Amino acid sequence: MCTGASGGQIERPPPRTPQHLVAGQADLPSPKDDQPMHKVLRRYPRYRLMEPIPVMWRQGRRTAIDRARIVSLRGLLLDTLHSLTPGENIEIVLMPRKMKLRATATVRSVPHKAVAGLEFIRMDGAAADSLKSFLAEALRQKQARLA
Repeated sequence: MCTGASGGQIERPPPRTPQHLVAGQADLPSPKDDQPMHKVLRRYPRYRLMEPIPVMWRQGRRTAIDRARIVSLRGLLLDTLHSLTPGENIEIVLMPRKMKLRATATVRSVPHKAVAGLEFIRMDGAAADSLKSFLAEALRQKQARLA
């Protein structure tokens, strides 16, 4: 407990542990112990897909179809040759295996010209569940190929 500016008691939240950071991800496989610590502590682990998935996006009057190879439950890395500016909101449609998952995303980073990091800011529950099951299935298939 701490004393606030008004003299009242303020209770501190418990410290964050890896169990708190991966809560709600019980049905997705956990990262391996031999991975670097920054990947283990991710709240939403990234999954490198064996085959890129098409992503159709629209921002204003611009539309394009690009690909994503790295996807998580909260965002993706978009392989694109189009210029995107950090902070822009774009409407996207992920198209894995004949599904169409609609979302609104914000451009968070553009590390170089051919890649843009997107964070999902709006996605309905059914699309989020479909994405979660797609990522779990893709990971199982990748592990089966590597075994």
